[in-house]
Amino acid sequence: MSAGQARCGSDEFSFCLEGWSLAAVRGFAQRMHGVASEVRAPGKSVSISMGIGLHFDGVERTLTQPLNEAEDTIYAAKRQGPTGRIFLMATV
Repeated sequence: MSAGQARCGSDEFSFCLEGWSLAAVRGFAQRMHGVASEVRAPGKSVSISMGIGLHFDGVERTLTQPLNEAEDTIYAAKRQGPTGRIFLMATV
């Protein structure tokens, strides 16, 4: 398993988790949410929205397709409000 990350925007980050199982990816997302929920700032609220896009070996897809799916799921989570939900959407 390997992992890499990149900042995509002012408050957006991407993680590439190569060789990870779906269960491991879900666990990673849940841990990230847990860490974010522990952040305390006087007079401020902190929330995190996550989207997960998947790419499988042997499936004909470009790299941008799972990134776009992840972005779509982020916005779906944001529309639900700061509830801590993690959405998973994949088309393969």
